[in-house]
Amino acid sequence: MELLVLFGSQSDQHIFGPLLAQLAQADFSSELKILSAHRNPQELERALSEKAFDVVIAGAGLAAHLPGAVASRTSKPVIGIPVSANLGGFDAFLSIVQMPYGVPVLTSRVDEIKTVIHVLEKIRQMKRPQFNLVFDLRECEAVGPEVERCVAFLKEQKLDEALSVGECVKEEAINLSFVSLASSLGRIIKNENAIVINVPVLADKEKRDPQMGMRFFQQAESLGDLWVGINNGRNAILAIQNFFRR
Repeated sequence: MELLVLFGSQSDQHIFGPLLAQLAQADFSSELKILSAHRNPQELERALSEKAFDVVIAGAGLAAHLPGAVASRTSKPVIGIPVSANLGGFDAFLSIVQMPYGVPVLTSRVDEIKTVIHVLEKIRQMKRPQFNLVFDLRECEAVGPEVERCVAFLKEQKLDEALSVGECVKEEAINLSFVSLASSLGRIIKNENAIVINVPVLADKEKRDPQMGMRFFQQAESLGDLWVGINNGRNAILAIQNFFRR
């Protein structure tokens, strides 16, 4: 698995330095490029067209458009790392995670590299994706429809052969965990040996509440793992599917 590591600024060395060291320790081949989606768009285009890679890890702070810009230009999987700068990385996290449908970016919490390497190691061991949908229908009325959308999408993509659903994480599967941002149940999934991609869920009226943005950020910082945008489990499926395209 060849990795292309892109960061928006040399000042992000406190993240990409340890990341490169741990990738090498885990026997991943990686190449680092320092590029800004805003200042070096043509150089970014060249890097994506000229380099041979299987996965892109892209990190940026402030108006963190780099991971999304990469995902809009390649069908290879993209993992975004928000880098803390102003606002504790709140702005960077939302800029990376809130991608539109069809432009998938799996997003870590701020400055997080351990989860990224863990997911890459687990996926490297898999021959094909097996999905497990994890949810609690008591959390909010929006969970059920989002789960149904994802099940339908998995069937459409012919990825439902090994599909399972329930309330427990499976270590051998890729777990989509549906997390209500408006619920007071506080459902928390912890399993360091599993791949967990959290899908935040809100009802339409709740999505218009800006306070939910801060709650989203706080949930991500608390739970860890990887995330996609609100009510966008299909992007999680597309992102994983990209890992297994040959």
